[in-house]
Amino acid sequence: MKQKHLIKKTVALSLIAGAVCLTTGCDDTYDINKISGDMQLFGNGLTAPVGNTTKFYLTEFIDENDILTVHDGKYAIHFEGNSPTTISIPEVKINPITPTFEDASINFLEPISTLPGMQEALDATGYTSGPLPELDMEISGITAAIPEKAEPISLNLPDVPAEIISISSMSPTPQTLINVILHSDGFPKQITKAKFDFRFKIPQQLIVEPTQNDVTLDEHGNLYISREVNCNNGSFTEEIPLLINSVSFEPAALRQPDGNIDIETDLVYSGTISINEQFNFSGWDPDLQLSIGVESEAIQIAEASVCIEKSIDPIEYTYELNDLPDFLQNENTCLDLTSIMINLTITNNSPGTIETNIKLQSEFIDGSTSGDGIETLQHLRIDPLTKQDIVITNDDAYAGTPGYIPGLEALMYRVPRLIKVYASPRIPASDVTLTFDTEYDLDFNYNINVPISFGNNFYLCYEDTFPDLDLDLSSISDASTSLYLEGDAVSTLPIDLTMTLTPLDSEGNVMEGLIISQETPIRGNATTEFSISIEDHSNGALQYLNAIRFSVSGTAENGGTLSPDQYLQFNNLRLVLSDGITIKQ
Repeated sequence: MKQKHLIKKTVALSLIAGAVCLTTGCDDTYDINKISGDMQLFGNGLTAPVGNTTKFYLTEFIDENDILTVHDGKYAIHFEGNSPTTISIPEVKINPITPTFEDASINFLEPISTLPGMQEALDATGYTSGPLPELDMEISGITAAIPEKAEPISLNLPDVPAEIISISSMSPTPQTLINVILHSDGFPKQITKAKFDFRFKIPQQLIVEPTQNDVTLDEHGNLYISREVNCNNGSFTEEIPLLINSVSFEPAALRQPDGNIDIETDLVYSGTISINEQFNFSGWDPDLQLSIGVESEAIQIAEASVCIEKSIDPIEYTYELNDLPDFLQNENTCLDLTSIMINLTITNNSPGTIETNIKLQSEFIDGSTSGDGIETLQHLRIDPLTKQDIVITNDDAYAGTPGYIPGLEALMYRVPRLIKVYASPRIPASDVTLTFDTEYDLDFNYNINVPISFGNNFYLCYEDTFPDLDLDLSSISDASTSLYLEGDAVSTLPIDLTMTLTPLDSEGNVMEGLIISQETPIRGNATTEFSISIEDHSNGALQYLNAIRFSVSGTAENGGTLSPDQYLQFNNLRLVLSDGITIKQ
């Protein structure tokens, strides 16, 4: 057995009752080997006063540690921990935009035929239709209209992360440009300059900003360009760079089953081209070919307003209750706890609201469990970019709160060997603004505090040994057949205690020849007189009594709590030899 000093014991403390005085719990004036003039002869035998013990406070027997601590003046099973996790949204890009519309054409026939004198000249040649005849004449001031036309344009976001359901707007990386390119062939080769006035209806999804002074944009997304261009051998090319400030979708662009978002839209254009230089009309076919193109690099998205829905990896945390005091490690100890408080702190650094349930399960010292798990009645919600404290408890004062769980006491009906905490956090479908390719930390911190507050079913069981008693009574009487240990047990513990003693010899064997009276009661919150008899049923066995093994068990009468200022004290201790003694010379 463990060789411990009484004052080092756990709650068994007291529980050892009178044997206390036989070790170091008594005052220093008493020595079992110096019984002499203090003895008094009473009607029930020879009585040797022993004295009083000190108060055995629970603090002397229950050592605080990482698990068992004092909270608000009460002993409590307390532990805390955390389980961090990280979520991230990968980067998103828009594919390069590169459509080219090459089927645009401009026919100057109608404007030319309306020039003053032109119709008469054509009539003189007999012209009715087809290619214009060769007219040897100098002309200027030709203007042609470009009819309004819509050309399809496609925007594609490949491999949109699965958590993104839809995108309503995006902000590209700064200085993202898109170029509108105009190219025309078919001007008279002697023409060096031409003027064009264009109107572009930019796709509504693109919010752009012109970068050149002669380009304006109205509130409806119409882009106006009025520019004189240089022609080279009958053709010209112009680029109109536009700064993309954002991409906006109304209604929101939905993620497709293949993980892409495709947007089909139109680029609408119209305008005029005019030639003011004078040139010889002879040999010119007034059909101009016009091509319009749009070019961009892959557009890197820095931030987006999206609707996301994300399941976060489940969190499972197991907390083992090691280093419990002896009285809590006994398989027979039963906790009928009336209050469990679990302070749960969840830090949500993501831009989305987190929703999670919490499930708890205990495994007890004997291997049994608290069942499938005790779960919060409703999901806990943690606002974006906040740290939120939630109390999970069975206290009726918290009824109606997300953390209220009636029946939570089943988690610690017995002393748990370990407690498992499960969480299945998710971000339900919600509109948020995300910075892509950024990690967001989530941190589940919990602080479990269970005051050892119990009801009527609380049961305590403890066993230990008082070693090296060295009760060699042969120098007093070799004929003594019984010995009584009497006294008063003063207890402020809220537990009724029952103590049994078993005599042991120097080898640790149970001494069959000695019988110690059984089931000595010690009442809680009271003073109890007691008398413990040690009877020798084998002549001389008292001489070999070396140790006493004690077992203490207790139940609460009306419930209560354990606190450090509770104590047990033995007063008026005395040894009584009821059959007298013989003093040897």
